[in-house]
Amino acid sequence: VLFRSHILDRLALPAGDVSPGDTWDDSFDVALTKGLDKDLTCPVTVKGKFERLVKIRGHECAEMKSTFEAPLSVSHATEAHGVKFTAEGKLIGEFTEYFALDLGQSLVELSTVGCTLTFTAAEKGAKVALTRRFKMNTKTFLEE
Repeated sequence: VLFRSHILDRLALPAGDVSPGDTWDDSFDVALTKGLDKDLTCPVTVKGKFERLVKIRGHECAEMKSTFEAPLSVSHATEAHGVKFTAEGKLIGEFTEYFALDLGQSLVELSTVGCTLTFTAAEKGAKVALTRRFKMNTKTFLEE
């Protein structure tokens, strides 16, 4: 969840004016770990679009959609007692924001995030892999 919030905190509009139908791309690195001897980061790619103007609870809102993708990988394998451990996967998500123009802030935010992660342990030609998938939906709204 913390990793997800690091991505959502970095979503931004491009510089300059945008109009309904405009699209943009962005990319940045997000920390997977902090405060360790060696911080691990992963690249995030984002595609954004100003969908349209809509009215929500009497406020004119800009509907903005962003999709993002981030590969999750421990590039260096960890080894313990001759067993080599790796982790690889992918985080994908979609974020929709309804930004109230008169309030200057988000009125409603919806997000869906999915992740597939495979943990592998290998020793002397034998290999065991465990794959986990999860999906999380969130909705936040401004109470007036």
